[in-house]
Amino acid sequence: MFAFFTRSIAAKLLVVTGVAIGLVLFLSNLVLISQTRDRVHALTMEQADAEAKSIAREVAGDIGELASAARTMAGVIGRGHEGQSFDRQGITNILKANLEQNPFAFGSWMAEEPGAIDGRKDDVKGQADLGANDDGIFTPYWSKDRNGAIQFSTFGAKYDAEWYALAAKSGKGAITAPYLAEGTDVPTTMSSIAYPVFSGGKMIGVSGVDISLLSLSDKLKALKPFETGRVLLVAQGQQWLVAPTDELLMKPYEEAGADALKTALSSGTGNLVPNLADANGEGFDRLLFPFAVPGVNTTWAVIIDIPHAAINAPVEAQTLMMIVGGLIVLGAVMMALFLAVRSIAQRPLHGLVGDVERMTKGDYASDVSNQDRQDEIGLVAKALDGFRHKLAESNMLAAEADAQRKAAEGERRRNEEERNQSASVQQHVVTALGSGLAQLSQGNLTYRIADEFPGE
Repeated sequence: MFAFFTRSIAAKLLVVTGVAIGLVLFLSNLVLISQTRDRVHALTMEQADAEAKSIAREVAGDIGELASAARTMAGVIGRGHEGQSFDRQGITNILKANLEQNPFAFGSWMAEEPGAIDGRKDDVKGQADLGANDDGIFTPYWSKDRNGAIQFSTFGAKYDAEWYALAAKSGKGAITAPYLAEGTDVPTTMSSIAYPVFSGGKMIGVSGVDISLLSLSDKLKALKPFETGRVLLVAQGQQWLVAPTDELLMKPYEEAGADALKTALSSGTGNLVPNLADANGEGFDRLLFPFAVPGVNTTWAVIIDIPHAAINAPVEAQTLMMIVGGLIVLGAVMMALFLAVRSIAQRPLHGLVGDVERMTKGDYASDVSNQDRQDEIGLVAKALDGFRHKLAESNMLAAEADAQRKAAEGERRRNEEERNQSASVQQHVVTALGSGLAQLSQGNLTYRIADEFPGE
């Protein structure tokens, strides 16, 4: 593979182009993923804020409805008492009717100022049918049992308790911090909405309705924002009304973001506590949304825990889609580039290499391929063809020179042979003449030279 890479221009082009495209896709996807995360986070916060507003309106509507019913009940009792049209039984019936007409209420009650209803106290002690408790105080109380049926009882008049003191001292409607119900068939935590009852300009007691925090908790816990999120509720004093666990109910909010919650309740402005974790280690952000409870001069806060999965899941899905899409695009581009390089560059280059190999073997007769192309390969092919012509011409001149050299060498050999032959004849003639002259010098005049001499 490495040898193919080092020896192939196409492979180098593919690798370089693939790396460049991959880097571009990586950086672009990184930017897009970051933008997607920010956008999803913003949309999630908007949705959470919208859900918090909706839940706050619903809770405020329920509480406001009960507050309106309690205010109306206090007004009706006060006017009826002032006009002497209501006795103890009449007031008790008003309280029962109020509970029957408001399914969200847990109880309906009144506590008189001592002797304020009709001046009776000691003579009615313990007479529940007259709404008197063991101290003779008129404290009729209608509540719901564990089966949802309405039952009647009386309760102790604790004038320093919030359910009485808040409305009595302020002269306005008030809602209490959560507390544990006493003397009811259903042990439950609740808050009371109380209004002072005035007759003839004088306060004769306090009446109100009770809200079961259990029913409110069940209602809000059934809500699952972002599938795994949760909805909680905190009172103005930062006590849990709907808590993460039942053990925290009515206890102060002491988790992360306590200062932010205090600021939100006092300013009426929402806040976000980021990067919290539950007992299982799952991360979430906590949205704090304060809202005014109508008619009772208090502010509660809806808390929505937004799981990080609500943000991470769509981002991860988008990331996976981008990665898969990027790989598909990269694969398609690489395939197209491979085919293009193979067709446009690799095959023509291999053709030129074949032409060069043919010329190295002395074949200059065939034209170089790809001369008709208008690109760089065509220019190389034309230049190589010109080089072919020059090589063919050089080869022809070399052949002619070699032929001339061979002819000259043959001529030289022939001349050399002729010279040698002539020298041999001359030597023979000289030898023969020498022999004849030697015979003559010896007086042999009859000696004849028998050898033939050439004519020249």
